[in-house]
Parts: sequence; C-alpha cells; structure tokens
Amino acid sequence: MSKTRILIVEDEPIISQNLKKMLTLLGYKVTGIISYGEQVLPHVESNGVDLILMDIYLAGGMDGIDTAKQLLGTHDIPIIYLTGDNDEATLKRARVSNPFGYLIKPIKKANLQSAIEIAICHHNTEKMIKHSEIRYKRLFEESNDAIFIHDTNGKILDVNHKASEMLGYKRVELLSMRISELHPKNKQQKMADSLKRLIENNTSRYESRYIKRNKTTIIVDVSSSVINQEKNIIQKIVRDITRQNTLKKELEKNNSQLKKLYHHLQYVREKERKKISRKIHDNIGQFLTGLGLEVESILESYPKNKKIIFEKLRSFRGLIEEATEMVRELSLDLRPIVLDDFGLAAALKNDLKRLQAKTKIKFKFINANIRHINQRKTNILYSIFKELTTNIIRHAQATEVEMGIKKENNQIIFWMKDNGKGITKKQINSPYSLGIIGIREQVEFLKGSFVIAGNAKKGTFIEIRLP
Repeated sequence: MSKTRILIVEDEPIISQNLKKMLTLLGYKVTGIISYGEQVLPHVESNGVDLILMDIYLAGGMDGIDTAKQLLGTHDIPIIYLTGDNDEATLKRARVSNPFGYLIKPIKKANLQSAIEIAICHHNTEKMIKHSEIRYKRLFEESNDAIFIHDTNGKILDVNHKASEMLGYKRVELLSMRISELHPKNKQQKMADSLKRLIENNTSRYESRYIKRNKTTIIVDVSSSVINQEKNIIQKIVRDITRQNTLKKELEKNNSQLKKLYHHLQYVREKERKKISRKIHDNIGQFLTGLGLEVESILESYPKNKKIIFEKLRSFRGLIEEATEMVRELSLDLRPIVLDDFGLAAALKNDLKRLQAKTKIKFKFINANIRHINQRKTNILYSIFKELTTNIIRHAQATEVEMGIKKENNQIIFWMKDNGKGITKKQINSPYSLGIIGIREQVEFLKGSFVIAGNAKKGTFIEIRLP
C-alpha cells in the first residue's frame, strides 16, 4: 500500500524539521518543506500531494489562508492548518477555505497522526459523496424518464430535462409550480391522500394523469420514493405510457373482435352442420331406406330358383344397408338429430353409447335433471364434448371415463374425468395445445371458468362452469 504524501508549509525550520521527523516515523512520505505561500502551487503541480500541513502565518506576500484559497479553486487537497494561537478572527477567516482540521503548536505526535487520519478519511468520504452526486446528477439529467423532486407540500424543487420535454414547460416554470397543478382538478384530492400514504410507506407506484402545458392530458406511470427522511423530500420518476395504453386498448379491442369472429364462425359452422346433417338424414337417408325396401320386396317375390340373380340382389341389399349406416354415422358426426330434438344431455348419452361400442372404453354419464339449455351454450358444450372425447380416445390411454352435467347455484357445471395417463402441466400450458386453447376461448366467451388438471396415477380432470 502506497504511503500518504504530505507537504509541509512552515517558515520556522525547527518546527518544519520536527514535523518531517514525526511524519517519517509515522510512516508518511514528506514531499517537501516550503516556507513561502507562492511556492506551494508549483510544488503541488509537479509533485503528487495527498495532504498539506499549512502554517497560517507565513513569510512573504501570501499567508497560509490566502495560499489555501488559491489551491481551493484548482486542486482538491485536504489542508490542516498549523497555528500558534486560536483567536476567533483568524479562525473565522480560515473557515472560508474549508480546512480539514487545526493543530495548535507545539504539535504532539499523537495529535498529528489523529488529525491526519481524520482529515484523509473525511476527504475520502467527501470525494465519494461528490462522485455519487455527480453520478446521480448525470443519471438525473440523462434519464429517459421524467424526474420530479418536491417537498411534502408539493412544491417542485428540481426537475430534469425530460420532465420539461414531456410536459412542454420550461424548467423555471416547473420550479414555480406545485406537483398538484400537474394533475386534473378532480384527481388532486386523491393525489394529496396518496402523498400522505407515501410518507408513511416510503415508496409507492401508481398510474395517473398529468396535464401538459398545452392542456392535453397524458397517462403516466409514477414511481415515488422518499429520498430524505428528515426533510421529507420526495422523488417521482414519471413515464409517459399514453401510447402504450392506446396500443393496449387497441390490442384488447382487436382480441375482442377476433373472439367474436371466432364464435360467430363457430355458430355459422354449427348452423351449416345442422343443415347438412338434416339433409343427409332426411333426404339421402330416406332415399336409401326406400331403395332398401324395394330390394327387400323384390327378394321376397323373386323365384328362388334364379339363384345367381337372387344372390346379386342380396348383395345389393347388404351394400344399401352399409351405405345407410354410413349416412347415419356421418349425420351423427356432423350434428346428431337428437341434440336438436331432445337436448344436450340426451345427445351426450347417445354419443357415449356409440363411443363405448366402438372403443371398448367404459363411459359413465351422470345427468342431474338438466332439461333446458339455450342453443348457444348447447352448441359450445357439445363442441367441447366432441373435442374432449376425441382427445381421450387418441391420447389418454384410459379404460374408464366419467362425465356429468348439472345445475348448481345458477351455474351449469359440466365435468369429465378419466383413469388415463394424465395430462401434464407442460401440455396444458403449451401454445401448441390448440384444443385446450379453443375450449378456454369458448368458455371465456360465455363468461365461464375452465379448469383442467392431470395426475400420472389418477388421469385427467376437467370442469367447466357457465353462468
């Protein structure tokens, strides 16, 4: 560690030599001994000096105080005055030069060391504070956010350039105002109350509105903190979020429109499916049924000895029966007639019977006397049912599924649980789980809630609640 470098400015040789001896013994480095004030500045500029021991009364045209004042303007070096007396007039004059201490002659070694260490420590602390203040001032002025400093009465004490730019006021105009003047009149009492809470809690953050010089209003995000507890000085960091809020509202509006479009398309799709299902069932189905009856009639009356033709007719009847079944399945897949004729519960029960026969999965349906559900909710719940059962068959590896629908506290509750491998959190939250996203969107459109949870040992549970 380098030694502290000290310059002795003393015109009495015995005292200066004694000081040099003591400083050397204490481990300091003496850069020189000077008798005249005029010689100090050149010495400082050509030698590194950490501290000066300065006699107040010096020979020549400059005494110690004048020399210290000269240094004060160009160099940041702590000075300890040496004096043989302590008259008030001299001390008052010396204070102007901001000394770091006084030593009364004759000087003792212990006093000398303590004075030097205190002065060095004090000077280092001051340097740190100055550096911190310079850094804060730079950050203050260069900040991309507006910064206001005010007292508890709201009097603005300081602002940065961004504050003036954001509001259109000159700095001098803002310094003549109170912070409450920047708020709309109907918000001023609310802001006064929030100021009281800020003083109690030291920090706060909120969204507010500020009025610009041209009388237009902007939306701002405000972070407030008490930066001086004794004087209750408050700093506000203010960010203009008007454009951000506008974009957010536009995005929300667009999302809302997309949701409405999505559900309109779902409605149109269901309407078309219903129409096609009816046509298939009523027209093609009836035609195939009639054709089958005609073939049956021919078979009953056709001579049995015409074996080849008879077998061809039987084969033809089988193809008609197969086509009739295919039409029925297609009609049911598009939209089961029972959904419109007998309601949701009946349609769910009927579909589960078909699925159980096809897949060998055991389905259990619980209906707590749900009779009437409006068409929109019926369509959405049936669409969700189709999505869930398809996923169970394809992915769940389940052997048992329980499903139910009931009314409780003015809510329609639809639930489903299986004993399969269980859906994972990653799958639930994945942006690629389009089925889950679609279900969630449909439920939210009806102002309902959607819960899905999975367990590797217990399977998957789903609950939907609609108002």
